[in-house]
Amino acid sequence: MAKYRVKVDVLIEEVVDGESSIDNLDRASGRLLAEKDAESIDKVERVVMERSYAEIRRALGEHFSFISKKKPSR
Repeated sequence: MAKYRVKVDVLIEEVVDGESSIDNLDRASGRLLAEKDAESIDKVERVVMERSYAEIRRALGEHFSFISKKKPSR
């Protein structure tokens, strides 16, 4: 019987203006916060929850699509 790994990554880091990681920010999964907002636990938590929810839904969709194709039809 197959086993499946579930992995979740969250990265919160300071980014300096002009740094290449700003230019390469993945708009689908990343978001820049102003320093003032980054100091607020409520604002950071809301952003993390919003972004993680979207990624969780995407991963679940891919997983169950894979599973449905893998199962033999009855």
